[in-house]
Parts: sequence; C-alpha cells; structure tokens
Amino acid sequence: MLAAFNEQARKRPEGDTTPVIAPPALYTALTARFEKSFVWLQGEYQASILAVDKDDRALAESRFRFVLFESDRDELKAAGSRIVLGEGVVFDPKEPITLIVPLALDANS
Repeated sequence: MLAAFNEQARKRPEGDTTPVIAPPALYTALTARFEKSFVWLQGEYQASILAVDKDDRALAESRFRFVLFESDRDELKAAGSRIVLGEGVVFDPKEPITLIVPLALDANS
C-alpha cells in the first residue's frame, strides 16, 4: 500500500506540489495513536533537568515551570493532522515543530 502511495506521488506532473493523501489504511492507526497519547493540553507544567555522571549519581537538578496556552496546544495538535501527508512518517517535516515557552525557575526546587 505504501508503494501505491509513493507511485501516486511520482505520477504527479512535474512541478505539481499538490499533497498526496495516503489511503486511510496507512494512517488510521497512526492518527488514532497520536490522538490517544496526545497529552499537551493548555495548562501549567513542571519540568526538571537532572545531570548525572557515568555512575548515575546526580550532579545537579533544576526544576522549571511553564505554561502552554490553547494556541500552543493547537499548534502541537496540528502536527497530527499532517500524518495523512506522510509528514513525520515517510519524510521529515519541512518545518520542525518548534514551540518557545518561557521557563521560570521553580521556587520549590
């Protein structure tokens, strides 16, 4: 089935950049998994960075807080809608998914 998808893309006239949509059998399981495991909802999050040595001893740890807004969630979720085009599966995205959020040092760390 992937071969048929690739063949359809190759048959486009030269210069035609119209996206080729994969047959549902190729992407249904992937989009379902993406939807099921998508956890980035709007809200406040905590992240920690732990530096360890080769013996797994903690050298330093910093904890941060950050906020994801609804627009951030929408941007991340939009990546799943491009699976039908093969993005992130057959080829790397033309534009990486980049989200810049300000980090605040967690006062409890």
